[in-house]
Amino acid sequence: MEYRFEQSQVLRFEVYDIDDEDEEILDAQDSIGYLECTVANIVSAGPKGFIKELDSEEEGAKTGTIILIAEELASLKDEINLKLSGHSLGSLMNCFMPKTFYSISKINDAGTYLVVFRSQETRGSNPIYPNVTISGRTLCNGDKDRQLKLEVWKRTLKGEDELVGFAFTTLSRMSSGVDDRMQLMGRSGQPISSSLYVLSCNITPVFTFFDFVQAGTRIHLIFSIDFTSSNGDPTHVTSLHHISPDPKMTNAYEQAIAATGLIIKDYDNTNIFPVYGFGARIPPIGETSHLFPVTLAHTPNCQGIEGVVRAYKNCISRVQLFGPTNIAPAINRVIKIASQGKPGQHYYILTIITDGVVTDMHHAKEAVIKAASLPISIIIVGVGEADFDAMEELDADGTRLVYNGKEAERDIVQFVEYRSAESWLKRTGESTANAATGPTMYNAGGGGLAGMINFAQREMTNLLAQGQLAEDILAEIPDQLTSFMKARGIEPRMISIEDSKPEEVFIGAEGPDVTPAEDPKSKAVSWNVMMLVNRGKSKFRAKSPRSRLLASVIHNEPSTENKFLATDLQTDATDE
Repeated sequence: MEYRFEQSQVLRFEVYDIDDEDEEILDAQDSIGYLECTVANIVSAGPKGFIKELDSEEEGAKTGTIILIAEELASLKDEINLKLSGHSLGSLMNCFMPKTFYSISKINDAGTYLVVFRSQETRGSNPIYPNVTISGRTLCNGDKDRQLKLEVWKRTLKGEDELVGFAFTTLSRMSSGVDDRMQLMGRSGQPISSSLYVLSCNITPVFTFFDFVQAGTRIHLIFSIDFTSSNGDPTHVTSLHHISPDPKMTNAYEQAIAATGLIIKDYDNTNIFPVYGFGARIPPIGETSHLFPVTLAHTPNCQGIEGVVRAYKNCISRVQLFGPTNIAPAINRVIKIASQGKPGQHYYILTIITDGVVTDMHHAKEAVIKAASLPISIIIVGVGEADFDAMEELDADGTRLVYNGKEAERDIVQFVEYRSAESWLKRTGESTANAATGPTMYNAGGGGLAGMINFAQREMTNLLAQGQLAEDILAEIPDQLTSFMKARGIEPRMISIEDSKPEEVFIGAEGPDVTPAEDPKSKAVSWNVMMLVNRGKSKFRAKSPRSRLLASVIHNEPSTENKFLATDLQTDATDE
């Protein structure tokens, strides 16, 4: 199956004791147990696997333990760094040195050559061409012995390209030094005096986000929430901070928290989320603060995403919204935290949720540039109706942020404008729950069946919007993480899962951290089942000392909470 970090990919594994091998109806077999989890749970568990006791529909029934191991399919992840030079590639033309370039073509299954790379034009009879980096997939489809054709071209005074000569080789021959000098052949196929030299040809592995997470890199989510007065009085329904008495009617801040948290929580074995606020007068003396724990305690840490939401709601009722909108203190706080960790062991994602124009943009730019050299990504979610054009300066897509002559090492900021669930879905081209289900009996008062339908549709719309929001704001995280690791020369083998103990994962909180509950010791494994998960519904048979097992794997790719889909998944299992 395709692994997508930015989606909550829910899986359900069902294990059966097969009494009749000819009977394919699952209801006719003895159910041993089932397990629901996400792909992220399995990936972040590392090479030892995700070990859990199976659940059972029968209370007190003995089930067993299932071991789930994720493995990335053999990939063409090598990167080739190549540097060539030429010898006797031409002579003076009207007092001008010749200008040449080379191209590389790979042979396909049909026996024809496809151009995969063209170098820059370089002057001189004996040019040294710029170093080039090209993926193994592009160069030779990962086949080091696939034949390659190198052609050298000369630019004439008329601006036309004229073939100087060509040679055949393979990546294997170039990297081993066998073809360190390749004599070119002319159009007739006969050798000529011109040559190409391989100055260097190095094959280096390209490590993916999957590789680092499996090796033990822990991803930590930190929130920073805007408590400025521009959000409106929380007691009014028009306020962005209004807390509805109906827990299903969430505001934009709650939706943004859920969208990022429900994905990343599966990659953090502590389930601890630090939450800071800014722009409020905080108790007991009403002092204005640009960085305070939303818990209003000695530590900003909250247990689980539910704990984050509870702390946020409690804080709203106890602080006075004020201002201004300063985000640099939160960024600098995460910089301090990230500077203390082991290289490659931890990666931090700061999610800033704000409704207004940043008032400390100069300081924010300086902080972002500093953070770009550390294992940090920054997500900014703009809620409400403010003008967020200035935010695009921080989200320097395609370029690196530059300020006061300093350039950011990486692009680490992703800005997303999120006004409401309905407007978000319309802007992204998705249907709201109301549009998807057709016209209903809308009752503004919320009474009777019509009100129940309306609330159900609003809940579904919020869940759909959260899923779409998560995909948009988290899609760049894998590339940002791997770009940091590459820049620092960090490889997965340098990371140890044993070093990522729960009590050590989050470093730098002021005061004692929230202590996560310890996982119970794994029980003896009754059945060792290794499964390869494919898209759709599949059945697997595995051998056991006692019996044969059949596991039905039901794969969905929702973007909502697991519990929301439990009923649908169970229905699929019954239909199977």
